[in-house]
Amino acid sequence: MSVEPQRPRSPFAEFVGCELVAAGGGEARARMRYRPEHDNIHGTIHGGAIATLADFALGWAVRAALPAGTRLATVELKINYLRPARGDLEARARVLHQGRTLAVVEADVVDAAGAPVARVLSTFAIGTGRREGTAASGPDRAVGHDEAAAGEEDGHGG
Repeated sequence: MSVEPQRPRSPFAEFVGCELVAAGGGEARARMRYRPEHDNIHGTIHGGAIATLADFALGWAVRAALPAGTRLATVELKINYLRPARGDLEARARVLHQGRTLAVVEADVVDAAGAPVARVLSTFAIGTGRREGTAASGPDRAVGHDEAAAGEEDGHGG
């Protein structure tokens, strides 16, 4: 796997602490180093932080095989939380199917010991609109996403 040299910035993913480790060949790995701000009221990592890491990795698994500037939008994300999480996490994503306008992707989120934390299945809309300076076109516009959709592949809320 390789990392795309000019990758778009996702302020929300950066805020949460998602880092791309590698992406290429329909796969991506991303990590999130633990911070106390990730905790829920029970002292384990909040499910939203786990979903954000997964979405970030899922989007990169798709994005790495697309031309630069192609827009993505998460249109569906289903997550099964398998156990409470603590510490650093890694998401390992892979494309199951990619067509012209949709991609189906899965990811496993694991803790630092490699124990499974969550299993995720997601669908992404693949658009043709430009990221900057032009109006969006394609499925990301059709589902009601605008410029915010450009950040979806990097982990919007997930």
